[in-house]
Amino acid sequence: MNKTLKLQSGFTLIELIVYLALFGILFSGAVAGTYSILESSGKNQSRVMMQEEGEFLLAKISWVVSGANTAQVLNGDQLLVSSTLDNFEFKQNGDNLVWVKNSGPEVLLNNSAVRLKNLSFVDIASGNGQKGIRYGFNLETNVPSGAIMTSNFESIVYLRK
Repeated sequence: MNKTLKLQSGFTLIELIVYLALFGILFSGAVAGTYSILESSGKNQSRVMMQEEGEFLLAKISWVVSGANTAQVLNGDQLLVSSTLDNFEFKQNGDNLVWVKNSGPEVLLNNSAVRLKNLSFVDIASGNGQKGIRYGFNLETNVPSGAIMTSNFESIVYLRK
């Protein structure tokens, strides 16, 4: 009965537990970092989308008013604009900015990802007597995490003489 002892190579149970714990710590750090990057990317996409939407709405109102012969503010939240060929109306309908051209159907101007709040129009006059309109609104949207992001937009446009 000869017994030969073989040298066994490998890890002990303690070494294996230590390596698994270190791997778990590294993996959890990588997951947290990845989540943080993805969340900030979603916020940036929402911010850019909302900024582009606000600039589009400002430009649309400016384009119509700058080519108008007359503009009339009603109740501070509705604008009637008349040009040589067309009549336009801008107003808030729920969470949307709508316009009506020549008494036709309401056309939504903003996309469904943003909500319009606090639409306002104010008659103003420049130093040389030229009529203008100061207008503004707030836009809000939900970021991927569910938080609400809000931004304020304002501009002034003068009627042509």
